[in-house]
Amino acid sequence: NLTYFVGPFKGSFAERHNAQRCALTHTRVFRRMRLCEAISWSQGLGSSSSTACRTMASGRHRHGVYLDYMATTPLRKEVRELMIELLESHGNPSSSHAWGRKPREVLETAREQVAAAVGADPDDDGIFFCSCGTEADQWVLWSSIVSARRRGLSKPHIVSSAVEHPAVLKNLEFLANELEMCSYTLVAVDGEGLLDMNALDDAISDSTCLVSILHSNNEVGSIQDFARIKSIVAKHNAVRAEETFLALHADLAQSVGRCHVGVRGLGLDYATIVGHKMGAPKGVAALYVAGRQRASLVPLIHGGGQEMGMRSGTENVMLCGAFGLAIELATANLDADIEDLRRKRDAFLATLRDALPLQATLVMNGPSDPKASLPNMVSFSVPGVEAASIIAEVGDRVAVSSGSACHTGKGGGGVLHAMGKTEEGRRGTFRVSWGFASVEEDVVMAARILAAAISDALH
Repeated sequence: NLTYFVGPFKGSFAERHNAQRCALTHTRVFRRMRLCEAISWSQGLGSSSSTACRTMASGRHRHGVYLDYMATTPLRKEVRELMIELLESHGNPSSSHAWGRKPREVLETAREQVAAAVGADPDDDGIFFCSCGTEADQWVLWSSIVSARRRGLSKPHIVSSAVEHPAVLKNLEFLANELEMCSYTLVAVDGEGLLDMNALDDAISDSTCLVSILHSNNEVGSIQDFARIKSIVAKHNAVRAEETFLALHADLAQSVGRCHVGVRGLGLDYATIVGHKMGAPKGVAALYVAGRQRASLVPLIHGGGQEMGMRSGTENVMLCGAFGLAIELATANLDADIEDLRRKRDAFLATLRDALPLQATLVMNGPSDPKASLPNMVSFSVPGVEAASIIAEVGDRVAVSSGSACHTGKGGGGVLHAMGKTEEGRRGTFRVSWGFASVEEDVVMAARILAAAISDALH
């Protein structure tokens, strides 16, 4: 409010203008001080506004424990430093002069880092950068349908699962029901979220052009048996002509950096890889395309011909460079990291079981075999409690979720429903996940906080 600072002012236009500029400056400073004071108060930092501002800028949460890594991960320190450095590199990677050389080198280095992390052949396979996992999934569906129609299939068929991410399910609905460009079949899963392989085999028909399966589930952590899926797809391809090739796609968003994934070993033609699940910023992902499928890939965005002519639009070099470094760090010591994640899982569950009251029934969601599940998460249900209420209650101390952030507020629970879970069980479901920046003491403390809140709710 300029009048509050300036009051009635009777001077020249220049004098009034200068007074208004000063008042606006004071207003902005005042608002920032009030914001920092609020942050200081919520974090128990007293009146140290400068400390609170630094905390806010760094993204740290001093007042609680972040255990929602399945939704997104913190930015790795090394990645943040690289991003700051790349902000100074403003050239266009498509430019041939010196200013374009460095961004182009950063882009190609990132491409090589992604390829190496997932076991791709950098000389044969393709790594195409895009904005997110949803875009990569849509690109695969769209390209497969268009390519199949060009080969003479009037209505291509796609096989997927009942527990896919909405990035696949919603796009299939749109492509089939709104655009009438394809048909699709969703294969059922068992009570552990694992695919019915016989049903998968039966679902594939002569018109099926793509099998698209989520490698590890984002809600319950089930890892699908891709050795069997690969075998089923190969069996069908063995009796097909080359022009009716059946492609295999996996969404690896939750898998990279948490379990071993080699795209060639898995028999993949396409793979979705997402940056913000491994310590990179949001807004960057990659689509892997096997060498044998590169000729069939249909451009997603037409224009200037970036990304080898497949996705036009000037690349975000900073995000791509950050993604490359993040995936390199996430896979550098994978065996040791997996064991560390498993130890945290064991510590969390042991503490939770000890701290829950006797009347609490703990129901685990997902595979009973730990090797068939992601090591960095647990999904469990406590019938008789409302998970959403408890999560809101403890939200300033520990960040967990009741399911996928991509489902929140949109009628979620589809995965648990497909697994045969009751409505009461779905309402009482918690998803807790940790990662590279988590420490075991925090994981144990979070288990105690949740157990106490569940106990209070049951009483």
